Amino acid sequence: MKDEKKSGMHNSNCVITKHNIIVTDRDKVIAASGSLKKKYIGKDISEFTVRSIERRDSFVERQRKTFSFVDGVEDFGYYSFSSIISEGDTIGSVIIISVDNPILESEEKMANILAKLLSGSFNSN
Repeated sequence: MKDEKKSGMHNSNCVITKHNIIVTDRDKVIAASGSLKKKYIGKDISEFTVRSIERRDSFVERQRKTFSFVDGVEDFGYYSFSSIISEGDTIGSVIIISVDNPILESEEKMANILAKLLSGSFNSN
């Protein structure tokens, strides 16, 4: 049921952002939407992604550049990264990827909101 909820959430958000949305746990990509879905789904995450999750990072890359969120796969574009933190532990990440257009502030915020929703700790404070 949880995986169905995550998958449904991605598909609807992909329509809103028109970008790729990737969700990872601490080991691999567990959900993806958009044109990069087949390329990313089920793949082991890269050392860069593991370190970013462990550091509880949340950042956006507004300059088009090469990146690798999964082992053995490089892409070129823009992205927003947000760690998922549940009950004080890092459990994964939400990554919004655009190959054509810079990430907007609203999309950066969407990555943060999705991470909070997936952590189960979303509140209105």
